[in-house]
Amino acid sequence: MQKFNIILVVIDAVRSIDTGLDERDRLKIFSDLKERGYLEFDKMVVSGPSSVMSAVSMLTGTASFKLARNYNDFRWERGLYNIVNDELSDLDYSLHGLFGTKEMRDKMKQVFPPIQNNLLPGDMKLSQKKWTNEQLYRLVDNYFNNLIIPNDSPFFLMTWFNSRFDYQTSEVIDRLVTNLEEQSFYDNTLLMITSDHGYPDQRRGLASDGVDLQAAGMKHDMIVTDDNITVPFAVKFPEKIINDNKEIKKLLSKKETINSIISQGSIAPTIYEVNNIQNKDFHFNFEQKSIIDFLSNKDSNDIYRTDARFIFQPNRVISIRGKEAKFVIDHDNQKEYFYDLAHDENESYELLNLSDENYENILRESYSKSESHALSVWRQRIEESFSASWISHLRDLSEGERINIIFLGFTIFIVPVINAIENIGIKVNLYVTEESSIIKIQKLLNHIEPKLYEGQELKNSLVIIEDTLSEPLLENLGKLRISKYLIMDINLKVSTSIMMIRIKGIWNLILTPLKKMMIKRELYKQEPRLLIQDISYLTKRAFQNIFLGMKRKY
Repeated sequence: MQKFNIILVVIDAVRSIDTGLDERDRLKIFSDLKERGYLEFDKMVVSGPSSVMSAVSMLTGTASFKLARNYNDFRWERGLYNIVNDELSDLDYSLHGLFGTKEMRDKMKQVFPPIQNNLLPGDMKLSQKKWTNEQLYRLVDNYFNNLIIPNDSPFFLMTWFNSRFDYQTSEVIDRLVTNLEEQSFYDNTLLMITSDHGYPDQRRGLASDGVDLQAAGMKHDMIVTDDNITVPFAVKFPEKIINDNKEIKKLLSKKETINSIISQGSIAPTIYEVNNIQNKDFHFNFEQKSIIDFLSNKDSNDIYRTDARFIFQPNRVISIRGKEAKFVIDHDNQKEYFYDLAHDENESYELLNLSDENYENILRESYSKSESHALSVWRQRIEESFSASWISHLRDLSEGERINIIFLGFTIFIVPVINAIENIGIKVNLYVTEESSIIKIQKLLNHIEPKLYEGQELKNSLVIIEDTLSEPLLENLGKLRISKYLIMDINLKVSTSIMMIRIKGIWNLILTPLKKMMIKRELYKQEPRLLIQDISYLTKRAFQNIFLGMKRKY
């Protein structure tokens, strides 16, 4: 089998549109690439308007909201979904991840090897929070000249630039492409250039990176208008793929922008198809077609999902983006509305319903199916984690009848837990303490008891607390009057007392960063300053969370 090189260039925060107001507009380089043998797409719909969620979708080919309980909990889980890097590594590809921000370097360290310190230009350190685009370009160039080109093995390079506050970004990417065009491997390479997400149009009154958005009580990654969730995309296929595909040849000859919407989830299956890699059958499989498959039927009425937040995080906002309309679900506030994109491309008017009732139902059904699938997988994984002794404890609590389950939390995490418990034959009475959670849960579970009233006594109860560092939830836990109980946290760890759950919460607060530091030990050898920096951060975090209220940040 022929192995093609793969280069994925991501540029942070680039819109699919031109506003003429700031540096985050659609970059000129995307239009120029049409003249250089690239297919250019007008709008790629991202999986989430956040860097991490987008990166996950690019490398797994599935909607990122499914793949972790929350942001702090995120880790790459082998066996749950396909990861491009793992398959390419098995095929003897060399892997290179060059990311301009320290946050992304930390998040991607489980799927890419550490950056080689000896290839860093003299003015760059691994401990730096951000590198400039110019610095990153020089690092990429060093990799090609000193590591990639001398090696005969095929390679996968993912690199991450940043449009923010840099009006020269397009020129830097142009130089990078020109450099690559001069390399011997260029014709044998799949090269994709895109962005992780857009950025709110200044005309919406949300102009800056922080101040304006904070004043409005929101962050950019909570906004699901097209200026924030659609990005440009350009792809250059290997010469052999072009010669074997008449549709690609025809489109390249036209040198036109392709206006059909496509999904960010198409990147991973495109890498697989170009290299003839078989898709392993995991819990979460590829949900989108490859770009090659899409081009053979680009007029199909595809529907793409974008999520602000993972599945068990508060403040979830979901967009179901069709060809001519968008369905938006404000999960926590129990609000749903539509945009008619065919007549309101700026998304100025929220609609309660679409005039096309059939199309409205299609969008609703798409949301319902993807949500149900995600919950069913998490139910299965929760059920698989139940030990025989734990099940025995539950049966003892139920005493052959029903077990009382009391949920202290703000999300729908309880739903797959209840489903898993009932699936092993234990009947439950569910009580929910947080008013804001009741309606959300009721939509997914048809049995829920009235909210606990003050002083109510229960026995034989399993208490599930979603956040062991949340003082309001811990206070509610202390008010419960239960004669016989177990307490379980979001990681399915069981305690027998409130004191133990507090101790475990504090311990997890310390342990999680320590685990992350163990993964980074190779980086510490390269640059000891990173160790000092992380210890300082850990100490500060412990002080803030333990001594200043133990408030968890999502």
